Amino acid sequence: MTDTVELPILDFPRLSLKEGVDTSRPIPILIKVAKDGETPNIFYAPTAERFAVDLKAAEYLETHAATQTPEAKAHARAVREAKALISAPTLTPEEWSKSEEWADWVCDGEETYASSVEELVEQLADMEVATPSYCYVTTARGFDFDLENAVETYLMDEHHEDAECTHLDKLIDFFNEWKKTETVKTYWPGSTIVVIDPARFADEIAAAKTLVAEGFDPQLALNSQD
Repeated sequence: MTDTVELPILDFPRLSLKEGVDTSRPIPILIKVAKDGETPNIFYAPTAERFAVDLKAAEYLETHAATQTPEAKAHARAVREAKALISAPTLTPEEWSKSEEWADWVCDGEETYASSVEELVEQLADMEVATPSYCYVTTARGFDFDLENAVETYLMDEHHEDAECTHLDKLIDFFNEWKKTETVKTYWPGSTIVVIDPARFADEIAAAKTLVAEGFDPQLALNSQD
């Protein structure tokens, strides 16, 4: 039959079978595309690659599937970044340099760190990277390691489920006392922004607000795939 749809193994709703059907072995089933005038008893959502027992459920599956496409996920990530940019507290380079609240480093949000905004701009220029309109303050993190969780994970991965370490509490007490003497620090980008170029930064804020306001239409995404 030319209108039979060949599909992979998919999630399938429960079937209502007539009396007399032999359920002691696999049951052969034929699925075909309903022609005009025929009443379907099942719907297939092609984007979701799943079946639904009614049209409303199939439409929901399609809409949800549209939000899981690479384009939709990229848009959602861009919106999250835009919202973070809009809500971020801002400082001028002078305010940052005079404040004792922040760590003594700024960064581009990636891997480039510097002890001043000017130094950061110079480093990026040496790397042939365009000067950003803003950079991030950094926050210092001390030595932080969950020894108890690490031991429990090791036991689960390498030993039987009933394995236990003797006197683990003594080891943890010792470890916690030792951590107090450890001075190692790592610096990570914070949420506060240092504005380098106010005009360009204002343009980026405006673009971010536009992106957030536009939202994402799953139906348009589905139509664009046609």
